[in-house]
Amino acid sequence: MRFSSLPTELIIHILALNSFRDILVCREVCRELRNIVDDSLELQYTIELRCGSYIDGSNGQLTKTSLEERYRKLVELEEGWKTLRFPIDQTKIFSGPSSIYELYGGLYVRGVRSESFLDGTGSLEVTRFPSALAPCPGQAWDHFLETSCRDLGLEPGSDLMVLINNKERNTWEISLRTLSSNRPHPDACNPSLDHTTRNLNSWMSFTISILGDQLAVMFTPFDDQDPTRAGELVVWNWKTGLTRTILHGPFKYPTSFTFISPNVLMIGEVESRQSSFENPKDRRTHLRASLVVYAIPPQDDNEPEMPVKCRKVASFHLPLFRAEVFEVQVSSRSDPAPVPQRWPSTIPSTDGELKPFYVDPLKRIIVLSLDLSLRRRSIFGSGTEHREYTIFVHSDMFTSLLGERRILSGEDFPETLLEFEWKQWQRFARWTTLQRSPGHYVCYVYGQRYVDYEHDPFTSRLHLWDFNPNVNRPSRASTKPLKPTSLDSGEKFAKPATYVGTHRDIASSRKAVAPDEVRTAVSPTNQFAFQPFVETETSVFKDKDIFVHKKVESSLPFRRTTGRASLPQLAGIMLDDERIYMMERLRDGGGIRMGVLSMEAVGDSAWQGVGWNQDD
Repeated sequence: MRFSSLPTELIIHILALNSFRDILVCREVCRELRNIVDDSLELQYTIELRCGSYIDGSNGQLTKTSLEERYRKLVELEEGWKTLRFPIDQTKIFSGPSSIYELYGGLYVRGVRSESFLDGTGSLEVTRFPSALAPCPGQAWDHFLETSCRDLGLEPGSDLMVLINNKERNTWEISLRTLSSNRPHPDACNPSLDHTTRNLNSWMSFTISILGDQLAVMFTPFDDQDPTRAGELVVWNWKTGLTRTILHGPFKYPTSFTFISPNVLMIGEVESRQSSFENPKDRRTHLRASLVVYAIPPQDDNEPEMPVKCRKVASFHLPLFRAEVFEVQVSSRSDPAPVPQRWPSTIPSTDGELKPFYVDPLKRIIVLSLDLSLRRRSIFGSGTEHREYTIFVHSDMFTSLLGERRILSGEDFPETLLEFEWKQWQRFARWTTLQRSPGHYVCYVYGQRYVDYEHDPFTSRLHLWDFNPNVNRPSRASTKPLKPTSLDSGEKFAKPATYVGTHRDIASSRKAVAPDEVRTAVSPTNQFAFQPFVETETSVFKDKDIFVHKKVESSLPFRRTTGRASLPQLAGIMLDDERIYMMERLRDGGGIRMGVLSMEAVGDSAWQGVGWNQDD
């Protein structure tokens, strides 16, 4: 039987099982297949999903949102991100000084200091933003706390809010509350978890991550002079209250961790190495930063209440630094958590169900912030210099280099430590001199997108970085198959381009973008969008003062689009899967003015519940 003689429904089903690149290749085989692909809404939706690294939330089941509606919303959302069109611009003033905040799942929780609690937060302001995908309006409510709160974490899909309080010196209470009512969470057997750190310092920073049933908290002391500096990472099953594992430092502030999979996490660490010269007088100490991967083994069935020991399974080394570099600090940030994304349980009509489509949690960018201190000597004397770098690492690195060993799934762990030098994984990374945006707002990355900003004499500009490997994909009107990028084929690159200076004045060959790839935003708040800059070539970063080998190559492709911000003097910027959030500090009495740029138009009534004003 010939393939063309099969029923059309069966051909569509077979094609839908392939990657979007294979579907586009099949489209070029003959006119019949071309018509089938072009006329099939299911295949068009599949191409858009996989090209944009989304996952369909229906799982093949009937949902409240039709296939046609999901396809339309997905196309509009992707066009908005590509062109930086902002049809909706909302602003709101949050008055009073803020101590803590969290943004996740379309909810923004802001802690407000109280005179009753001089060392922490006394109340929480919760704002739920309207969504172009969810059938819900915006809403705002407050929670008044009985005890001071030092930090918080959110998981809207489970209606979970995690509050950290200091009970006494080095004993910490982790309260599991409902986000909707601030009551003890009904799914938690023990809604109040206690942990006593080895470090006696009561001034700690916290990194909180919620991954399904797992709750992970990293305790890091502020005091760098403490000889113990015993930072700790604790992982609980928040529903049962059992401790899964405890990993002791030393973790130097600031630091953080990132979950690669439910049982695997990554921490940036720094170690000292001696140079291998035969003459002992020529040997010098060099620092090397590494991304260390830890695996959490399954619990022992005989002793389920005993924490298991984390196993160090892999180490991804950054380039070796020169001996003049005497201090290195590594921190990481990545969202969302590598689990399916659900609507907040605070939305009655959704009850925590899966979104119609959501960002693939396994396709993420991990943003590494590297802070270096080095000694400089000249004829005028010696001194200390500080430098900052930002490294973008794609999560495909772990899937490609560790996936075949079944490490990410927790099925197998190597007996010896796997070590990867920079040259082995530089094609999954992009090294830049980009400095982190000022301010304490850290929700600057979501999925494969990263946002930052800069000031000019009259206004502020925002930059959206997109690290989707398909940055060179043609528009939907094009019939040419997509050209594989370095992440897909592992092909060798041509002569590298040399980058000198910051990301804003890169001296390299800029790839032109097709005319149908560039559109001008038409909203009043964003009168223009600059032509995107697309880079798919290998870049060479040279700095003889920093690296032993003097140059660093990196090859992760990206697209950067620049637009005008609606607030003139930005103090911070964040994003999630639908929106960009801009913060501007108020001069009188503290507080901030927040502007929200929505990627899809939402009715005016949807914003009335949060008291926002739409700018005309």
